[in-house]
Amino acid sequence: MAELRDALSRAIATTSLRAVAAEVGLSPSGLRTFVARGHPHPRTVYLATTWLIRHRNPGATDAATAKAGIAALIDHLSEQARKETASKISEVLGEASRRDGKSVPNWVRKLA
Repeated sequence: MAELRDALSRAIATTSLRAVAAEVGLSPSGLRTFVARGHPHPRTVYLATTWLIRHRNPGATDAATAKAGIAALIDHLSEQARKETASKISEVLGEASRRDGKSVPNWVRKLA
């Protein structure tokens, strides 16, 4: 979640709180609270994560983008279940790459 908040903070510093809030789909006060480490509502995390994924280079998957996407998908689970599920997702992606005869991308290795 820190990577997501950092990306939003950088965007706010580059443009403005209002502009980034509009892009994300949040109110400026909601975005400010989230960036300031407030306890986020699941919908806030979802909106911020989809914003991050949209604003990353789609052809260049990296660990931070993958983690954000996975976090949005498993956010409804308990902390222990999130850890276990994220680990299993990483394992499945690695196994699929190997079965397909491809090397495991660096970003997959960094997920675990």
